[in-house]
Formats: sequence, structure tokens, C-alpha cells
Amino acid sequence: MPARVITIADLRNVSKEFRIPPGTIVTPAARDHADSRGIKIVFAANPEATGSTDKAASKTGQGLAQRIDHTLLHPDAVQSDVLTL
Repeated sequence: MPARVITIADLRNVSKEFRIPPGTIVTPAARDHADSRGIKIVFAANPEATGSTDKAASKTGQGLAQRIDHTLLHPDAVQSDVLTL
């Protein structure tokens, strides 16, 4: 099963805490967005207790390319950030 990827779109309706299963990938843009809004990203031991908004798409892999943040617009980005992305 491919790893789940968290983007800014996944955090749109979150106010305080976003629970995700271990092994989930959080894009740098989503991490920066969460930090700026005070959202705490928590790795949940129970995958069913997650804040995922689209479980059907994440299970089947449909729409994964649309959910990946393919940009790095951070003004302090360095080469290692680009390579990580």
C-alpha cells in the first residue's frame, strides 16, 4: 500500500490537531502551514483514529497526484529541501 501524503488541502478544516497514522508523509508546505496556524500534527497509533477527510481515495490511491504538493515556495528553501521534496 502506498504511503499517505498530507498536503495543505488536508489541513483546510483543521483547527487544533490533526491525527495521522505512522508512516504518513507530510509535505514541507503542509508542515509550514500547520505551524503558521498552530495545528499540531500527531502520529496516531490507531490508523482508524485519524483526521483524514478522504479515506476512500487514500485506500484506493485515486487522486494521489492531485494531493501531492509539487512546489516549494519557501523563501528560505535550500538544496536539501528541494531534494527532499
